[in-house]
Amino acid sequence: MPLCAIKGQDRVIDALQRSITANRVAHAYLFEGPDGCGRRTTALALVQALFCKEPVNGDACGNCSSCRKLASGNHPDLHQLSPFPDKRDISIEQIRELQQQLFLRPFEAKRKACLIEPAERMNEKSANALLKTLEEPPGHAIIILLTPQADLLLSTIRSRCQHLRFSPLDDSSVTELLIQQGMPSSKALELAPLAEGSMERATALEEESDAVRRQELLALLSKVSSKHI
Repeated sequence: MPLCAIKGQDRVIDALQRSITANRVAHAYLFEGPDGCGRRTTALALVQALFCKEPVNGDACGNCSSCRKLASGNHPDLHQLSPFPDKRDISIEQIRELQQQLFLRPFEAKRKACLIEPAERMNEKSANALLKTLEEPPGHAIIILLTPQADLLLSTIRSRCQHLRFSPLDDSSVTELLIQQGMPSSKALELAPLAEGSMERATALEEESDAVRRQELLALLSKVSSKHI
């Protein structure tokens, strides 16, 4: 998804597009905002714009081989770091492995990129290890930290990133995104005001609604069946 297609975060998108156009992209970003507001989507869109082989006005074309690989999640120059499924924290070993990868030359793109999410799950050791990379970043690397609450990160980490704050989505943006995902407009209009600015919550509400309807249908079918016994 190109940056221009991101909904509900005009201020953030404008800042990123201006930095790309001026060739002044930061080596590290801190994206802060509530879950479901588009932090991760924007981070991936920024990486896509930077990796794109045929950019259009500083944004991704969406059609080149680099854009297609990012869309499918298998670009060799994008690294995504999260806690292992059976662990609470991002370990220092994960950070050290990331550092080794970032200091290697890019495989295909002009630079390497890394998304760390949720960034607040770095423990003290792993955060301090990352700090060294932020202080002396590889010239071809960009690091994006994603978190709902920046205050949970070390102040030294925050001070070395360009901090961009994301707002909860407005109802019209949630409605539009739900419709784009295939939801009937009537249902999208019903769910959007209940989503509290979060696409994550909107999806959960849809699943709850579907579950309730299934239960009601099963109860009705049970009643019908009992009448014919």
